Order: sequence, then structure tokens, then C-alpha cells
Amino acid sequence: CTPRNLEYVLDEAGKRAKITRVQVGFETLRWTCAVRDFKNGMPDDQLRRKLGLSKISWRETSDKIQRLAGVG
Repeated sequence: CTPRNLEYVLDEAGKRAKITRVQVGFETLRWTCAVRDFKNGMPDDQLRRKLGLSKISWRETSDKIQRLAGVG
């Protein structure tokens, strides 16, 4: 199974679940998981490592996560 094939599977699952506002894909799922972990109080360094980000990349990403979570 290729990454592209998995994207098709996720897209089809989203359609069957009647999710129409966003395309269901790995990137969407990754951001959704990050925001949920943030809202549930996961420590920043743990979340950074879970996402596989360097400390430099984390600065920008943490701002985005906070905005998506309605904090910043």
C-alpha cells in the first residue's frame, strides 16, 4: 500500500462519514491530533517530540497550534 493509496482511503472514509468541509488526509489528522493534545495539556516538549520537530521548527508550529486551539 502506497502513501498515495492511503490518502485515497482516508478521502473515501471522510466522504462516507459525510465530512465535507475539509479533505480528510494525513496532514489534517496530524494537526487535529496536535491541537487535541495541546488542549489536553500535553507538555510542549513532549508534543514537539511527538511531531518530530526541532526546537527551531517548534517555535512557529507552536504558535499555529495555539491559534488553532483558540488560545493565541
